[in-house]
Amino acid sequence: MNQKLVIDFHFHSKLTSGIDFDSVKFIEKLVEAKNAGLTAIVLTEHCHANMLGAYKWLSENYKYVDDHYELDGELDGFKIFTGVEVSTNEGQDVIIISNREKIEILIDKIININMLLTNQPNIFPYKH
Repeated sequence: MNQKLVIDFHFHSKLTSGIDFDSVKFIEKLVEAKNAGLTAIVLTEHCHANMLGAYKWLSENYKYVDDHYELDGELDGFKIFTGVEVSTNEGQDVIIISNREKIEILIDKIININMLLTNQPNIFPYKH
């Protein structure tokens, strides 16, 4: 039987990019999301060099199957899909959702290109 997914497509692991990833607080946010009726989130951290903490922690602690992390324990059945939030030079944010491999490649390319062009790893060089 297929499970109906109730997804938050714009979810961050922490309150601000100025603090380090904290797995305990992240789990608390996920439990809160599950208790509110969500069955999945798309983790859309801002694209900068130190954003990978949550993704690394997920990879070390949960199985990645069918393009999502499958959680267990008190979050049994909860799913986390991968994404990234990219800021443009115009101050707009773009959410990109894809599988883990493509998100990791995209993050690496954005960081490398932006360090070369602007010396700012979190700004995507988009122009209208």
